[in-house]
Amino acid sequence: MMGKKILIIGCPGSGKSYLGKRLADKTKIPCFHIDNLYWNNDKTHVERDELIKKYQDIFCLDEFILEGNYQGTLEYRVKYADTIIYLDLPLEDCIEGIKKRTNKERFDIPWIQTEVDADNLIDWIKEFDVREKPVIIDIMNNFKGEVITLHNKEEVNEYLKRGIV
Repeated sequence: MMGKKILIIGCPGSGKSYLGKRLADKTKIPCFHIDNLYWNNDKTHVERDELIKKYQDIFCLDEFILEGNYQGTLEYRVKYADTIIYLDLPLEDCIEGIKKRTNKERFDIPWIQTEVDADNLIDWIKEFDVREKPVIIDIMNNFKGEVITLHNKEEVNEYLKRGIV
């Protein structure tokens, strides 16, 4: 059974924001998007201390969904969670997810992603399984709460259709 302090993590473009929004709609648990906490409108970002302060405000809540993958704070965030949902989608799906959101206004980030942004992110995504995934797996292996891993869009949609809570 899914807890009430949920982290959604995974590769950029895997659908973390989509899943967070849908879970929030379904469960009425407030969802926070790390991109909105981290990025400013001008594509600069807040300092780590400010980001941690924003997290602390969220972690004081009885329930939350916090979606985003920032590795630099992942170990810190898991200390406050009872559930991790890991979107382990294929590289091609993540790249397609980035392409679909290019030049569109989004609810989960305070600026519009351009083609240049997308190209840079896609280059970064191509190394995700080698560079980022082993760290995520290690953290999840040491996590004391529930870990839910979803491997494709069908599993995500099926998860949303089931009772969840």
